[in-house]
Amino acid sequence: MGVEVARALAAPLDVIVALKLGIPGQPEHAAGAVAPGITLVIREIVNALAISQRYLDVAAEELRSEVEERMRLFRGDLRFPDLAPRTVIVVEDGLATGVTAAAAALSLRVLGAERVVVASPVASRQAAAGIEGADEVVTLWVPEIFGTVSECYEEFSPVTDAQVHALLRSHLPPPADGAT
Repeated sequence: MGVEVARALAAPLDVIVALKLGIPGQPEHAAGAVAPGITLVIREIVNALAISQRYLDVAAEELRSEVEERMRLFRGDLRFPDLAPRTVIVVEDGLATGVTAAAAALSLRVLGAERVVVASPVASRQAAAGIEGADEVVTLWVPEIFGTVSECYEEFSPVTDAQVHALLRSHLPPPADGAT
């Protein structure tokens, strides 16, 4: 989706990895998210489910390693461009809690983005109302009843790392040393 938005706006394309920190025993339900330099926890969920700080620390550390690994996979050693005074659009396939988009937005703020817009075809009412770290949320559809993101699509196949890597390779500038 990010590729299509970048094409439509004739804007540069880049990637930031944000991963959901799942609740114990149900990793598909978010207790938070991790992005470069950011660990975000949904305190209401953590408190309601009495999730231990030890669990959060261990899970977040594992996710930090995976975020770093995936950033290297997708971007190599390429540094982020100077984001000040740019507006950055974070494109998501769907916003249930919006916590991964919030982690990405907060990470981009740390990297200097002046304005962050989160864009998604579908969002829950909660996410459409606002995402922490984002100046604006743009969505096409806010269903009355929101179950999961995948339920909002006729076809919701995962995008492979190889597909992401290929798309990014065709849009990211080459490394300074000319290696690919």
